Amino acid sequence: MQKVKNAPDAGIILYMLEKAILILNYAKDVCQLLSPCRNKPRRNFMTKKILIILLAILSLIPIIFSQESLNVKYLEVKGGFMIPWGTGFGFRGGVQGGFYFDQMVSINANIDYYRATYTTEAEESTSPIDTRKINSKTTANLFLLIIGARIDIPYIIADIIQPYAQIGVGYDWLYNIYEKTSGQQNYLFIGDFLLFQLEIGAQLKLGERTYAFLNLGYTFSGVTKSKNPEETLIVGEKIDVSGFYSQIGIGFKL
Repeated sequence: MQKVKNAPDAGIILYMLEKAILILNYAKDVCQLLSPCRNKPRRNFMTKKILIILLAILSLIPIIFSQESLNVKYLEVKGGFMIPWGTGFGFRGGVQGGFYFDQMVSINANIDYYRATYTTEAEESTSPIDTRKINSKTTANLFLLIIGARIDIPYIIADIIQPYAQIGVGYDWLYNIYEKTSGQQNYLFIGDFLLFQLEIGAQLKLGERTYAFLNLGYTFSGVTKSKNPEETLIVGEKIDVSGFYSQIGIGFKL
């Protein structure tokens, strides 16, 4: 790995890691607050404000260190699959960009998209007491925004293979379309939630500035129910989009 100029000393790195642990513990508390607040609009509003503030703080980290790591940036393009518990096997791809502020530690931003099609039985409601079952072909669209930290692991196999571990905190937004098999009308499910992600992977050096990589990870999340603009509600406590994923891709050092 190329050395960076004016990298933070060990004390600053330890301080950053301690703060990261505090942020992750706080994110866990936010998740616990969000999950039961279906009937508590005020708490839901407050916790979402807390989430926005948290993500804003994380997004400031790259700005703080950007002047010290202008020569060690990277951009990655990836594609693969994800298997959420609530929606099943589907495609997941995206892009990720980041930079190193230490010889083996980097900060990155990630945008991913997941899509799956499956058949499900849902409860449709046009009023609080009028519900019925509908068999639907369902298309799930999940968008994930993640701020993460990556730690490179010292070479243990060969000089051209670089293992790494990564953690991330972010936000996901789910847009489901339920196409009724017995009619023409479509029903919607729109929801969002905080996410936490763990990932391991390995990079294979291809050239001076390019590399291929393979990752395996797990996204911890859940999506609360909501209604579409026509006030039609797909009844259900939540759709769980937590699940394993794996991707391959190519990266470029900029």
